Amino acid sequence: MPKTPLTDQQLAGLIKKSLIEAPSKDFDDNVMYHIKKEAQKARSLTNNAKISLVFFILGTGFGLLVSHLLPMLGDTVAGIDVKTLVLVFQICYVILILTQLEHIIKLFSRKTENN
Repeated sequence: MPKTPLTDQQLAGLIKKSLIEAPSKDFDDNVMYHIKKEAQKARSLTNNAKISLVFFILGTGFGLLVSHLLPMLGDTVAGIDVKTLVLVFQICYVILILTQLEHIIKLFSRKTENN
């Protein structure tokens, strides 16, 4: 079958059919808005990670200090033997450290996944 050349009108019609319309007039603005929001969220996550790490270190130091100073109070505190009080404090301290450490690790792993 011999090919016939396209006329200008046929060519213009084909070009019009091939054009893709943008989803909306504000599409670019919406995309840029979402990109900016994601960047703000990433910065916020970084700041939260730094603050949580600082407070984790401060809390750990405070717990170690209390654990060290508690036996120096004497034999009893409010009718409770100091050794028992230190043991209860240390058990609670270890549980809190482990759970908070887990949260810190998850926070930093989430941060690295986003980057």
